[in-house]
Amino acid sequence: MRHRSALQIVSFVMFVLCGLGAFASAVAAGGPLTLDLRERLETLSGHEVLPVIVVLKEAPGLRAMAGDLDTAALSRAQDALLRAVRGSVPRYRYTRIPALAMDVSRVDIQTLSGLASVARIEYDAPVHAFMDTAAQWSGVTAARQMYGLDGEGVTVAVIDTGIDAGHAAFGDRVTAFCDLVGDDTGASAYDDNGHGTHCAGIIAGAGDENGANAGIAPAAELVGVKVLDSRGSGSMSTVIAGIEWCIERKQELGIDIISLSLGSTGSSDGTDATCLAANAAVSAGIVTVVAAGNSGPASSTIGSPGAAEEVITVGAMGDPGEGGFFLADFSSRGPTADQRVKPDIAAPGVNIMAPLANSPAGYIAHSGTSMATPFVAGTAALLLQGDPALTPQGMKAVLAANAQFWGPAGNDNEVGAGRLDGLQTISKTMDGYPAPPLEGAPYHLGVTDTLSGWNWFASATDKRDEWTFDVYDTSQPIAVTLIIEAWHPILLVFPSHDYNLSLLDPDGTEVASSAKWSSRQETVTFAPTVIGTYTIRVDARKGSGAYTLDVSALTSNLALIGG
Repeated sequence: MRHRSALQIVSFVMFVLCGLGAFASAVAAGGPLTLDLRERLETLSGHEVLPVIVVLKEAPGLRAMAGDLDTAALSRAQDALLRAVRGSVPRYRYTRIPALAMDVSRVDIQTLSGLASVARIEYDAPVHAFMDTAAQWSGVTAARQMYGLDGEGVTVAVIDTGIDAGHAAFGDRVTAFCDLVGDDTGASAYDDNGHGTHCAGIIAGAGDENGANAGIAPAAELVGVKVLDSRGSGSMSTVIAGIEWCIERKQELGIDIISLSLGSTGSSDGTDATCLAANAAVSAGIVTVVAAGNSGPASSTIGSPGAAEEVITVGAMGDPGEGGFFLADFSSRGPTADQRVKPDIAAPGVNIMAPLANSPAGYIAHSGTSMATPFVAGTAALLLQGDPALTPQGMKAVLAANAQFWGPAGNDNEVGAGRLDGLQTISKTMDGYPAPPLEGAPYHLGVTDTLSGWNWFASATDKRDEWTFDVYDTSQPIAVTLIIEAWHPILLVFPSHDYNLSLLDPDGTEVASSAKWSSRQETVTFAPTVIGTYTIRVDARKGSGAYTLDVSALTSNLALIGG
């Protein structure tokens, strides 16, 4: 996932990436091999082996009861499969989904694909790892103060690169640790990369000696599950093993929530093994929060396990401390490969300050949906402290029902239900009615319109829309986001559309502009110094069609009027 250092020392990507690029879930007609595996087989020599995940069909007797696999029947089915490919030793025999992970040859794959018990064979793709103003303007700070919530009594499992339990932000609240990379389940908690520590701190860090940069639920307990190595790399099979480890220890360790800031690129239909495992965690009663990914702003960029139907999939937004509320351009978008709406919600994920691993008390800022995901997981911990009876399904529903509307009407594939509103969500959960609006927060309006675009006969005004809005207070920044709905690449390089965005102050002077040639999204932010009427210009340089415009500003009766 994408991260940006506050010290600008290094910029690197930490969201889990699939080595092939697109993680295709489609299975060829008449065969169980997924597209990515077929592509790998084309270059596989006769003696080489490939890591795969084999998913079994749920034959009669395999599922003993709704939501639970008959482990004895599953073990027999796995044994029968292994007998068909003698000599292959499984790396993982799963117990919560009908699958196992193993290394197999081309001949083995041919044998497996002919078995009636096999539903699909997936390539075990390699993966890599994908605060104060954010908490304030999402309403979380006010809700904590209003209801005395801090996450106490709630346990969150962070499946990632580990947790540096020695950081001052965690005290003694890292209560358990599993190292699936070093195969040492008794290891002391550690993090040789830093990604997991940063995510854990957003959830439950206590902050520095003055309480600054505290996590969302600073009294919650943490369980670290290390599935990624020092480079932030791992495999989908290990991620599944980490999820199953949490499910099997839910009662023993009191695991209430799983936070997964990792996943594949491309577009998943939610039926792959990793999505099945994430859904199994929800079925086991664990709130499961997953990063959407950092492959935006293009459509259909949510991979696995973000495409899992039952999980809470999180996109990333900026907050007023970062120039206003705006959808981060890197945040992955839906729909899923089977055309479902994802993500489910968006949360702060731009320049989020959290603990720096392997430093006694250091902090660093990173950006990405990896940061937005633990933000939602921490909010879920506050909600569970306030209402322990909330089910995973109830949690997902209450977060969506109280999100601040963003974009066009209804759930959409940019931000799902909208922007996380911690204050209203917690207030309605605790009291059954909304809290007063957060004082000083910017207003928002989203509109949709069309432009005719460039042609030989179009005048400048034919290619331009103008919108105006009034700013009555300069204490909050202005953020304007333009998304071109039908944008797509042509021949993988050339954009189908090119719309430019600019902001003019009350004197008609351009104060901000964005003119990316090959992007589906343009965003401008500006700190106003004078009140008055501001103008937004949308200019079509190429293509035609619909666009959405989102404005965040401190206004009275915000209204956009077509020019």
